[in-house]
Amino acid sequence: MQHPSRFIAGLMLLTFALSAMSATPLCEVPVEERGSCLPDLSSLDLNNKNVHLILTIGNSHNIGRTGNNQDQSFGSKVLQWNHCGSLSRPSGVFKAMLDHVDPVAGGGKAKGKTDRLSPDLTFSEDYLAEYPAVDYLIFVPSAKGGTGFVDPDDPDDQSGNWSADQSSIQSTAVCSRLDEAVIRYNNAAAYLSGQGANITHAGTLFHNANPDYNPSVLRWGDTDDAYSEIWDNHQQQIDYFIDYLRDNLDGYQSTTPIVIGGGMIDTQFQGRPTNDALFQANLNGAHIRQNYVGTYDPIHFRNGDFISGKLTSDDLPIGSYDGTHTNSNGERTKGHLRFRAWQRASNNSDHLAPFGQLSFISDLTAYWDFRSGTPLDFSGNHYDLSRYRGEQSVNRPPLYAFDGDLEDLVWRRTSTSTYRVHQLPMPLPASYTIAVFVKPAQFTEPMAFLQQAGGPVNYQHRFQYSAANDQIRAGHGAISTSVAFSASALDTDHYFLLTLSYDASTQEMKLGLDGVVQDTASNVANHQSQTGSFLGAANDDADNPLIGRMVFAMIVDRAISDTELGELWNKTQQLNVHKTSQ
Repeated sequence: MQHPSRFIAGLMLLTFALSAMSATPLCEVPVEERGSCLPDLSSLDLNNKNVHLILTIGNSHNIGRTGNNQDQSFGSKVLQWNHCGSLSRPSGVFKAMLDHVDPVAGGGKAKGKTDRLSPDLTFSEDYLAEYPAVDYLIFVPSAKGGTGFVDPDDPDDQSGNWSADQSSIQSTAVCSRLDEAVIRYNNAAAYLSGQGANITHAGTLFHNANPDYNPSVLRWGDTDDAYSEIWDNHQQQIDYFIDYLRDNLDGYQSTTPIVIGGGMIDTQFQGRPTNDALFQANLNGAHIRQNYVGTYDPIHFRNGDFISGKLTSDDLPIGSYDGTHTNSNGERTKGHLRFRAWQRASNNSDHLAPFGQLSFISDLTAYWDFRSGTPLDFSGNHYDLSRYRGEQSVNRPPLYAFDGDLEDLVWRRTSTSTYRVHQLPMPLPASYTIAVFVKPAQFTEPMAFLQQAGGPVNYQHRFQYSAANDQIRAGHGAISTSVAFSASALDTDHYFLLTLSYDASTQEMKLGLDGVVQDTASNVANHQSQTGSFLGAANDDADNPLIGRMVFAMIVDRAISDTELGELWNKTQQLNVHKTSQ
């Protein structure tokens, strides 16, 4: 896959001096007992060489697991900045593994093992095949223990803490693990600059080995073990992590690719409680929340990962060694997935795509994109959805899960779900357009799409499937001025764009399907919406809930034109542009 030239042009810059660091480190990287260091390459001529530098954090590997890897090795162009603070090659019995977690000689889980293999191996093969003009691809491997985000005030478990909140690079003499990685990367960049290399800061690979579903270490000072609060914190920690890297790594810009992936493999994912799916969704949706971020999923093909001869339908879910770890073939697959995610990150200039360029985007009141794995509002107005209320939000938050039809995340609600719906934090505008992209799973029970059906009639607005009439219907409480069309145009196998617009000045209401107006009503009385409408339910008791899937919902603060409605439909059809034929 060929990438825009502006990526290389934007990243191919020379790091001139260590003093150019974004933040001056006040902490020191501890000296570890790591056995003997690999032979350094201090005599290697790097002057005017094209060097691509990558920080790789939280590297999973197959230490001592099935599969003999002694015949595997990194190519001659691959180097590493090791834990001894010098440049070296992966060599000896560790030629397929970077200097990540265990001593090179003696001690550690890998003592006596000669078959270690890193997913950086196949990543480097794909990368150098794409960029053959690169003289050296240099990794800065940084991992120790699990890689997750835990409470910095929790003394019981700091083994996997890579939280940016814990980072101390500008405030304390004690280095966090994230600080250590940043300092080591900047030291490597300074060395290469001093050797006259032309440095491309090519990005960061973050393997989240710990899916962070343990409430005891993610509570962050809150006495409530509510999943909905814990996974909110997890989502925030991923976003903080991305910002921290871009702020503190030398040479990094807003366009520098960052790859997020890992999490639970299939055997672990299937064995976890239902709500734990939210942590995986937080990882897999990170690219929708930030530009120049790419994600990969060890369970499902996503965004065109299927590559004939390299990634096939037999490779996912990735191979499992035990209930939580990957086997050798799985690590190789993971490397290919990382490269595909890096390519997507390099091109992810509009995380709101395909809706970032809508002509009426400035008129959005709220836009919820469940491909993000969150109920966040991406309109800029901060109208994040609430997960219902009280006890229901604590124990039964809405779930975001993979959908094979789109190769992406959606909000998924089954017939056996209890509650698991969203509440709006604001009233509906006087004039509005509502759009939802849904795949119904049934047409036997009524379903509300976006509704406020409680209270006096003049407070009500309804947008629903009426099982009694087998119609998609909408209105402001009065049946005589409602709009409707037959649900026979819908099925349970496809997604449909349902739209409802209302102009308060003309009192005209329009109901649309897939970009085409199906019904119009005049003299529709204005509504008096209040805070507390529901997305996917009719009222406070979550009656008439959505049974099916929703990709996004948006509210525009005016009635959009028929032309704009067609534009929205054209953009919506791009959501499955990556769908593969496997």
